[in-house]
Amino acid sequence: GRYRAENSDVRLVLRDTVSNNFIASSNVQSSLNAAYVDYRNLQAKVDWRVGRQSAVGGSLFGLFDGVSMTMPVASKYKFSAMVGAPANTLVSAPAQRLTGVMLEGDGLFERWGGNLSLVDQTTEGISDRRAVGVEARYFGESMSMFTQMDYDLNFRALNALTLPGSGQG
Repeated sequence: GRYRAENSDVRLVLRDTVSNNFIASSNVQSSLNAAYVDYRNLQAKVDWRVGRQSAVGGSLFGLFDGVSMTMPVASKYKFSAMVGAPANTLVSAPAQRLTGVMLEGDGLFERWGGNLSLVDQTTEGISDRRAVGVEARYFGESMSMFTQMDYDLNFRALNALTLPGSGQG
């Protein structure tokens, strides 16, 4: 659903999937991927989301239930923050919390962009993930590339490194 006014845009988003196996001994699997209200102030360009949503990017992985905010901080930069609880159906841990921040830049150099992020996740007040992440993106006429690095501060080790890209001959 969507309502657009002169100075704001409000969206109601709901996405769910259901897998049904018709064998009597099997179960039905459902996955609520999104259920949030998105409010965007068109003049200030500030965006607020409340509910189940995908993380804002960077080292912030997966779905979470909570609040996120994105706002411009300069002509080529925007700041994002989120707070909530991971929405992980595989793990049912009590009192999980996560917070994350990200500074993103686009058009920093010709065809380049990227971000720097920091995430802190706790279970019952004990840190179970604290990470810093860096992304770099390049989009050219015949090639595109995206790289992401995630470093876990608790374990002092590289958590993830990706470098997908495509080229056109």
